[in-house]
Amino acid sequence: MRPDYLLPGQTDLEFDVPIRSVEPDSVDGLDLLETAVQVERGQSQLRFAGPRCAEPSVLLDGLEPGGVALGLSDGRWSVIDMLAVLVEKLGRCALTINTWTISLPVLGRLWAMQQEGHLWQCRFALDRSYPRREPDCWKSLLAGWGPGAVRIANLHGKFCVLSGADGIDALLLGSANLNANRRIETWTVVYGGEAPGQFLEVVDRLFRLQPPGDTVGRRDTAAEWDALLGPPVYASDSSPADGNHGSGLDAWLASVRSA
Repeated sequence: MRPDYLLPGQTDLEFDVPIRSVEPDSVDGLDLLETAVQVERGQSQLRFAGPRCAEPSVLLDGLEPGGVALGLSDGRWSVIDMLAVLVEKLGRCALTINTWTISLPVLGRLWAMQQEGHLWQCRFALDRSYPRREPDCWKSLLAGWGPGAVRIANLHGKFCVLSGADGIDALLLGSANLNANRRIETWTVVYGGEAPGQFLEVVDRLFRLQPPGDTVGRRDTAAEWDALLGPPVYASDSSPADGNHGSGLDAWLASVRSA
């Protein structure tokens, strides 16, 4: 019996095919289960990759400033592998990391990249829970880069900004933390343009607001940063001045309980 997930005319999942270019007019007919397809419209590039791409270097080879690559990974490579490819592509650069967690092996690879001269600066913005959750990693991070290179706040977004010496920056963002992920994860690389700088400004603001050495992320030292976090959308109380954000949730819960 033919599996339901196959598209008309497809006999099996098609993985590990080379990147191919297509005309913009044929975008609607793309088979998105293929490993990698590339759309070129004027000076822009857009690449999509399925989860079974063998190497991240294949996806970024030939990507020009203004290009975007995005897709899925299945755990055979992780964020640090994509970072290594971007560093090689950009040359010596500064790296800014915003993530919920980062593992000790990844810290080791970043340290080696910096000692070898590939990174001239490395900064970390991490979630407040990181020192408690990963005390050994936290100690190693502070010992290697010092408290001036680290800030902690209420963070869950995952993105990295690489600032190249020739004025080209790159943004890597997705669902994965900086650790080994044997899961389907999403990723996007924006090469050049304004987007990397806009994400970088978020971390720059945290570094300006929070003094070095604040290893507990005290609210009194980053009150302005915390003010950026709006009220919970699904709060169960009616305290927000702009209305009761919890009314929809309360109504739904009441219907469930009465069913």
